[in-house]
Amino acid sequence: MGSAIGEFCAFYQSNNYERSRRFGAGAYSTEPLRKALERLGNPQNIGRIFHVGGTVAKGSISYLLASYFREQGETVGLYTSPHLLRLNERISVNGREISDTEFSECFETLRHNVAAEHLSFFDALTAIAFLHFQKQSVSIAVIEVGLGGRLDSTNVVNPAAVFFGPVGMDHRNVLGATIEEIAREKAGIIKPGAKVFSMRQPKEVAHIFLQTAEQQGTKIYFPDYPNSPDYREQNREFVSAALSIFAGSEVNVNQIAIIGRFEKLNFQPDIIFDAAHNAPGMRSLRELLAHEYGRIPRAIYFSCMTERDPVELLDALDLNRTDEIIFPDIKIAGCHTPQALESLTLHRGRYASEIETLKLLQRSEMVHVFCGTMQLYQQARRLVSTLK
Repeated sequence: MGSAIGEFCAFYQSNNYERSRRFGAGAYSTEPLRKALERLGNPQNIGRIFHVGGTVAKGSISYLLASYFREQGETVGLYTSPHLLRLNERISVNGREISDTEFSECFETLRHNVAAEHLSFFDALTAIAFLHFQKQSVSIAVIEVGLGGRLDSTNVVNPAAVFFGPVGMDHRNVLGATIEEIAREKAGIIKPGAKVFSMRQPKEVAHIFLQTAEQQGTKIYFPDYPNSPDYREQNREFVSAALSIFAGSEVNVNQIAIIGRFEKLNFQPDIIFDAAHNAPGMRSLRELLAHEYGRIPRAIYFSCMTERDPVELLDALDLNRTDEIIFPDIKIAGCHTPQALESLTLHRGRYASEIETLKLLQRSEMVHVFCGTMQLYQQARRLVSTLK
């Protein structure tokens, strides 16, 4: 991690509202970021903005949109979260991550012009993204919502279009206890003048989206796209259909691949990493595994953030009797320890040392899957690299 980024993380580690109950309890507001951006000259007001929300698929939708517009000759800024390997990934222009030097320059601009201690971690990172996009003169910015929508730091933009992945029950301690409450938070990014495109939603969610769009005086589209057990294919088909409506001509993004989404890190034995980290994502992973591998035994290498219920995630995966759940000896900041996972899941899975994990990964009669948190990606790649 670059020194400037390390300094940034250290500075804001105690001011991360997005990971606290204060975010949804009235203590958090986007107003400090709005005021900070005004002092910076409103760098968020550059190019056309495409704002992407939802519970699952929003990262994939964002990447597909950015890739398409880049192919059309646009200068495209992409802001996503979280990252797989390093913080720089979250901010990129035309596929190039922000460098440590560029990050440092934007961080210094922020600190010299704003009472930075009044911002949260994600507020400040969002401001840095906008500063970088302004410096790079992007013509299009694709912005992924971090958490929720209405109170998310990214909800300071005036988008040309809004896209929603499927909405499900997630972050209930922050966004609400019911699907309707969560949907209202997600719908908070719908703005006047923005075309709105949504993947299929539960009827309660669709109703709230339609109601919000009407209140904002804009139109929402639910494009038709084929059902598929492969969530990657569904995401591509949705983006193709939505962009075709937006552009007024046929668009196809089906050839674009996305790292971290059912990504095969090794063949024979097949070792897969999937970014599923909530119950809806785990259910999508379950369907894809069944489609790709049938009832071939699976070894699931699992970890998750301490804010999540590992039982709920593993239940959503709906494992077969022949599957094994492994809690590898990997220390990840903010995640349950493997020993805690054993206890929390009533020993449904078992702890494995790194040596045991490496031996397991060589078993060719199984398909091996890392999932539960994006923070596993770096360690999964490291372990696989030692097998070759």
